[in-house]
This record gives sequence, C-alpha cells and structure tokens, in this order.
Amino acid sequence: MAAVPEDTVCGPDVGQGAFARCGFAAVPSADGPMAALRSLADHPWAMEPEGTTARHWAIALCRGAGFEPDVRSGPPT
Repeated sequence: MAAVPEDTVCGPDVGQGAFARCGFAAVPSADGPMAALRSLADHPWAMEPEGTTARHWAIALCRGAGFEPDVRSGPPT
C-alpha cells in the first residue's frame, strides 16, 4: 500500500493520520493486495467513463490480478 504524506490534509480530522483524514479504508490481505483484488473478481464494478486515466488504471489492475472486471455502471453522463 502506498503511503500518503503525513502533511496531506483532506478533511477536518487533522492529527488522526492521512488515511483517516482522507476517508480511506484499507483491509490488508494475508496474501497481499492482488489476492484481495482477486477476491472481488466475481462482483459487478462501477468505474469512471471509458478513455479516462482512472478507468485505464483500474482495468490494468484487474487484468494484472487475472480477471476482466464486469463493469455495470459508472458516473452519470
């Protein structure tokens, strides 16, 4: 998991750590992040629109974990 610089401020909870301030939740997997991602392979996905950097990144991560995500929805157009 990538570290967020301690001086990153995303919300009002300054002093509780960058993840808490930014609203991130991390659930570590004993087998690592790719195993955690693979465990979601059979679930439907919501992603950014096709052609966006975020969509490309998410698809690449899923493919790297060995599956093609079942994208069923995304943001309103």
